Amino acid sequence: MTERRIEQIHFVIEVPRWGFVKRGARGEVDFISPFPCPFNYGSIVGSEGADGDPDDVIVLGPRLPRGFVGTLPLRGRIRFVDRGVLDDKMICADHPLDWGVVMVLRLFFWVYVWPKKIWNWSCGATRFEGLEIYDGEP
Repeated sequence: MTERRIEQIHFVIEVPRWGFVKRGARGEVDFISPFPCPFNYGSIVGSEGADGDPDDVIVLGPRLPRGFVGTLPLRGRIRFVDRGVLDDKMICADHPLDWGVVMVLRLFFWVYVWPKKIWNWSCGATRFEGLEIYDGEP
């Protein structure tokens, strides 16, 4: 029996857990959240998303400092559209996602999309389209 390898994601942290300010790839303020982010947020090193910025990543676990670089297994994906452009967020963690974490992710993005829609009101559709979980099983 062959075991399926879990993809490893190399990332850099841009917003530490409980942070409010999201910066773009060039350091400019991209968004100020009205509530703190309950997980670390960053980008995938060497990638480029549909919006021209590096692909987004959510890193679960303890608070990591801005600029921290690491590698963790890919555990899922937040399906998101921002300003009319696909802007998914990959989810990384050192263990499979449990029910509680999945619920926090869904709740956060269900709420987060509303101030984001206001921020982007003239720039195209912004919506949370769901959550995909990758269990890493063969």
